[in-house]
Amino acid sequence: MSNDQTSFQKSPCYEIQKSFSYQKEAIYHILLKGKINATLLHIVDDMQIRQESEEDVINLIGYFPDQSALLGLLNALNDIRYEILSVHILTSKQ
Repeated sequence: MSNDQTSFQKSPCYEIQKSFSYQKEAIYHILLKGKINATLLHIVDDMQIRQESEEDVINLIGYFPDQSALLGLLNALNDIRYEILSVHILTSKQ
């Protein structure tokens, strides 16, 4: 193994990715910047949705069976130009 490969494997980034665990299913809390509209309501389907009063912040809470479902929603939100402020796992089964 070359020195370059050895230093890569010992880097902090490598350790973070190596210890990353794939979530099977989880409930996520997502914060968006913007206002609720009909397109957003269609995309988020059965998620809980709340517009913060006097702010352009939307709270979404919902269940995702796996991370690919979460990524699908995040990509759809990006496609309709919502800024994603944060994504947090509330509960998960591992």
